[in-house]
Amino acid sequence: SENLPRDTLIFRALKRLKTTVESVSETKVGLPYLPAENLNNQVTNRLADTDEPAFVWVHYMDVHNPYLPHDETTSERIDNDVAVGLHNTLIESPDTLTHDNVDTLRTLYRGEIEYLDQQIGDLLSTADRLLDGETLVAVLSDHGEGFGEHGYYSHVVDELHDELVFIPLIINGPNVNS
Repeated sequence: SENLPRDTLIFRALKRLKTTVESVSETKVGLPYLPAENLNNQVTNRLADTDEPAFVWVHYMDVHNPYLPHDETTSERIDNDVAVGLHNTLIESPDTLTHDNVDTLRTLYRGEIEYLDQQIGDLLSTADRLLDGETLVAVLSDHGEGFGEHGYYSHVVDELHDELVFIPLIINGPNVNS
């Protein structure tokens, strides 16, 4: 579906409600998804509780806006408030982003990728241990991100630029030739 136009009364009302809720809850940005660590814990618990073969679909969302800094990544030195501010600017007035802002957003994005790579590695190690090496793994990204290269940020559904469609597909496991 299309995004709600920013100049409508309902958009402004929802934005004010979001701001109020975040202020009252003392949360800067409410994540619209479960972080990778939490998903990994759920998958680990499920795998540990079964002796049967299992199909597990893990849909990580961490490498989606808002890009937040993570320890032990290239984004760890970026202040969370700066990341949140850039997220808001990206949503509300992307035309005002400076070259330095875009560089910071790219660093935050790279940090999200590094963080997710760590989390996937942790899950694969755990799954390999719990399943005695009998794990078939497929990793696929749903899309890439634009950072102003073609006049837009994030991703749009009606564009097919390289930044959006060149995505990883990795398959590995027993009897898979590399």
